[in-house]
Amino acid sequence: MSRKLKLSVVIPTINRPGDLVRAVTSILEQNELPYELIIVDQSVDSKSHNDIKDLISKLKPNTKLIYIHDSSIKGLVSAKNHGVKKSNGEIISFLEDDVFLGQNYIKNTIHLFDKNEHILGCCGIVSNIRRSFFYEMMFKLFHRGLFFDKRVDIVKHIDSEGLGALIRSTHLSGGISSYRREVFKSIEYDLRTNFFYCEDIDFSIRASDFFGKDRFVIATNIFLAHYMSNVNRDMFQPRWMRKTNEFILLYKKNKNKKYSLLSIIWLINGLFFEAFYSCFITFSLGPIFGFFKGLYSGIKYDINNSSSSNLHKATVKGFGDEWNYFNQSSLNSAEREVIFNDYFKVFPWDILPENPKGFDLGCGSGRWALLVADKVGHLNCIDPSEKALDVAKENLSLKKNVDFILASADLIPLPDNSQDFGYSLGVLHHIPDTFSALKSCVNKLKNGAPFLLYLYYSFDNRSLWYRMLWKLSDIFRRVIYIFPESIKRRITDIIALLIYFTFARLSLLLELIGISSKHIPLSYYRNKSFYTMRTDARDRFGTPLEQRFSKKQITKMMVGAGLTQIQFSNEAPYWCVVGIKKDSSI
Repeated sequence: MSRKLKLSVVIPTINRPGDLVRAVTSILEQNELPYELIIVDQSVDSKSHNDIKDLISKLKPNTKLIYIHDSSIKGLVSAKNHGVKKSNGEIISFLEDDVFLGQNYIKNTIHLFDKNEHILGCCGIVSNIRRSFFYEMMFKLFHRGLFFDKRVDIVKHIDSEGLGALIRSTHLSGGISSYRREVFKSIEYDLRTNFFYCEDIDFSIRASDFFGKDRFVIATNIFLAHYMSNVNRDMFQPRWMRKTNEFILLYKKNKNKKYSLLSIIWLINGLFFEAFYSCFITFSLGPIFGFFKGLYSGIKYDINNSSSSNLHKATVKGFGDEWNYFNQSSLNSAEREVIFNDYFKVFPWDILPENPKGFDLGCGSGRWALLVADKVGHLNCIDPSEKALDVAKENLSLKKNVDFILASADLIPLPDNSQDFGYSLGVLHHIPDTFSALKSCVNKLKNGAPFLLYLYYSFDNRSLWYRMLWKLSDIFRRVIYIFPESIKRRITDIIALLIYFTFARLSLLLELIGISSKHIPLSYYRNKSFYTMRTDARDRFGTPLEQRFSKKQITKMMVGAGLTQIQFSNEAPYWCVVGIKKDSSI
């Protein structure tokens, strides 16, 4: 007999005590109870909290209650992320605070995941909302391509008595959705855009793109009633402004998909007609004013320069392109191990516990994770580029102790104080706020855990002429990185041939005749393959954001982030450094 899956219910709420009590009552009267109920209450007062405590005291369910009352949590997506981090179940179900569940909602959800191991996410059906034939017809007409959505008339498929059918869909309804925990190891709700209307389809589209479209479904025997509380709900102008704005932002996040531009232009036409119709039936100009305000704000919004996740979008894209081409399949294992040892020579493997778990922040192609995975119990490969993670997945396909997480440095979806080690090699100097990213990494470590860091050095151990030579090369970098990828790669290949290869082989020749080459630029590559030179030339000259740090600056950042016992490697590449997370209780 198989073990029953544990299901966690997450309910974000704000200022709806009556609605919340009704929703929770319907959960606790289910034929099968959830393992735990997590309520994320963003209200200022304690009315909802007190009412739920009274209800729990009265019903005395076997379900564990986790109540998070924090008015500083802002927005639906932030509340959901908090709920996920506090959850312990294998299945995480999201519900609105103004719903009433069908009797077998929890039971059927658990059964779906138990009997369909390939399914990673699902949503059910809202049973009490019926759309007019005219609305459904117009919706289907204008929601095409990227915005094609099967949910509009899904209620006709509801199966309240049977096992139901599974309808594949990339658009899942957020307040009636459930996901396996593993989804949140790689995807999290996007805090940058502050979505509300589109947070659910934004998340499910990204999850479908990452894991595969056949792993997400609408289940016709999972259903509830949604009573659409008027509290905290946008009306007329605000509603239309937010709705139009969010659809434009959703397009901007997916603009590289086929026909996406045509899809958004066509949808905007549909939204205009819908807003105009709403003006007619509500006797208000609010919908049309809101539409045009949302249109303006959506077009104006620069989604690439949002700083809330501390990443530089152009740099992330550039490295995705780099690793997609230089996927390291041509790097022979002997050379990989030599370079690996150059980075890890100061890493204290001997202090790690048995079967340690840790993370690689900015894993790229997974070239170092390939060797680390064999030395540890579990490794989390983290990168903000989906393209890079796809390469890493391919390179590490035989490693069964590796998870892949799509996230930026400041939004790592791992519990604080949970990791036995971590490393980030050649990454944090490509991030706008390096110190903030470093602190985020250290927060994930257990006390006493080591963190290995490689940052570009500022030539603080080199002569003046060496530093001047770098400044000259940096002028070329600032010009080269703006070219399209195909041209950029050809230029950096020429640099690898004419400069890297020339200086590297000169250094090797000098070494062979007994003359030290350590003061020759690029002497590190004297015994490296041309493939490595091409990769690093693209890395060095093709990136838009590059920062460099002295030994003193790195030490200050590491100490400030909570690391101690700082130890630098005295050999190239510079600077490789390791620190140990100090015990914060001391």
